[in-house]
Amino acid sequence: MGIPQMRTVVTYGRDPLFAISVAITVFISLLVLLLRTKVKYIKEISDGILEISKGSLDFRITKKGHDELGLLAENINSMSEQLKTQIEEERKAERSKNELITNVSHDLKTPLTSIIGYLRLVKDKKYETYEQMKEYLDTAYEKSEKLRMLIQDLFEYTKLANGDVQIKKSKINLVELIEQVMGELSLMARENHATFLKVYLKNEVSVEVDSDKIVRAIENILVNAIKYSYRPGEIKVQIAQEDKTTLVIVENSGDTIQKEDLSHLFDRFFRVEKSRTSDIGGSGLGLSIAKSIVKLHDGEIWAESENNKIRIFVRL
Repeated sequence: MGIPQMRTVVTYGRDPLFAISVAITVFISLLVLLLRTKVKYIKEISDGILEISKGSLDFRITKKGHDELGLLAENINSMSEQLKTQIEEERKAERSKNELITNVSHDLKTPLTSIIGYLRLVKDKKYETYEQMKEYLDTAYEKSEKLRMLIQDLFEYTKLANGDVQIKKSKINLVELIEQVMGELSLMARENHATFLKVYLKNEVSVEVDSDKIVRAIENILVNAIKYSYRPGEIKVQIAQEDKTTLVIVENSGDTIQKEDLSHLFDRFFRVEKSRTSDIGGSGLGLSIAKSIVKLHDGEIWAESENNKIRIFVRL
């Protein structure tokens, strides 16, 4: 009975060593496999970085797991996306700058050519009467004024676009300010067979704004309404207070603007298809300047159009 018992003890004595050996072998095998997998993934990440560095910003490294290497791959992908966005914005800005230069060059050239032409006629005495000479000079002066306004708009737009404008707010009567602007534009309105219709319940609506900047914004909106209104036409100006904000609505009758065009109405140099072939002058920057000024005041500006009515809303 004693001998079998001793054999059992000897057999059990070997089992722990065997188990440890197996465990070590399995551990080493798994470690080698894991290291090979990690090394392979590190090479994959390295190849991905090389691909991105060549300019393939759409390339993405596959994220495997949630460890440090997985986090590294995710961060590299995020960096690549940010670089792509930044480069696209820079390219867009460059295209925008080139477009601005092209448009402004054309708009400056047109009145300048006319001015030089009429002044040359006067200089060379190519006129028959004093009245004809005066007509040439008046036309040259009119073109000079348009040129001055274009340069002024361009200067204002550039400052606003570059963020070089600071606003100085003070409490003013918005009704009085808009009345002043309409008074200054009354001659232009008459020349375009347009009349102003005032629709506001109060004679005093107090707002805290930069009065010089808001005058410019309102003036640009009203000038736009005068230019593109049917003739004879009526331009309705409404002022209303809603909660803690003030709403100004300028409405004119004119060709209905399509929805896809409304969203671009405040883009610089944008004109709806029908007005591109018309002889309506202007820098094409007026509404864009108005939008920038309203945004400086943390306000909102948008347009709506239906049934041959165009409305521009300004919330301050």
